[in-house]
Amino acid sequence: MARDIDVRYTASPWFPPGPVTYAEVLIPDFTIKGSVQFLINTASPYSCLLPAAMEQLLYPLGISVGDFVSRIQSQGKQGRNFQCVGGVCRFIPMSGFVTFRRIDVKDSLMMELNPYIAEPTTHNSKLLSFLGRDILNKFRISLDYQSGRAKLTPH
Repeated sequence: MARDIDVRYTASPWFPPGPVTYAEVLIPDFTIKGSVQFLINTASPYSCLLPAAMEQLLYPLGISVGDFVSRIQSQGKQGRNFQCVGGVCRFIPMSGFVTFRRIDVKDSLMMELNPYIAEPTTHNSKLLSFLGRDILNKFRISLDYQSGRAKLTPH
């Protein structure tokens, strides 16, 4: 169906094969935008931008992830601690938008995204960012293990 968003299974040295999609992220308050690879993570209630993705998004601005996090915290956003892979990590809430490309059509689907930005730690520096249930609950997820593909269909 033309409304669907393509998802592929991929593996990396840091996690087993899992469903992954690409999307454009925009965080207007900080003029941050760019493409991010997201792991589909139905176990997480929240979507998160992890340090590897933030590093790519911040590179054109000449800001390190650590400096960006410090800047956000100086504006009063302290975040919350969550248990994640390898230990506890502080996540800071942001607001923005995510745009998904649709299968076989030229248009796209833009949605509000309120991701958490993860402070860099030794255990999360190479992990993929992920879409949590805050976004995924707006879709029906169809998995095709034989083809190694999946799709997200908006409700």
